[in-house]
Amino acid sequence: MSCKPTPRFEAVLAPDDRWMIFDLIDGLPVEMGGQVLIGLDRRAALDLERRLNRGGYQSDSAAVSSGRDRPY
Repeated sequence: MSCKPTPRFEAVLAPDDRWMIFDLIDGLPVEMGGQVLIGLDRRAALDLERRLNRGGYQSDSAAVSSGRDRPY
């Protein structure tokens, strides 16, 4: 019996009817390349969600939560 890992990232419909990628561990919108991933169309959001959860991209917020950006 194999268990599927819980996804870290989720595409969420914002109140302004645009999509964003949310980091379920950090509890914050995802950043990539210094850009917060808010204001996406549905297709782009779902594609990014799938890729991030597969490990196809490294988000800036994932780097922050791992502590790699800390000087100490």
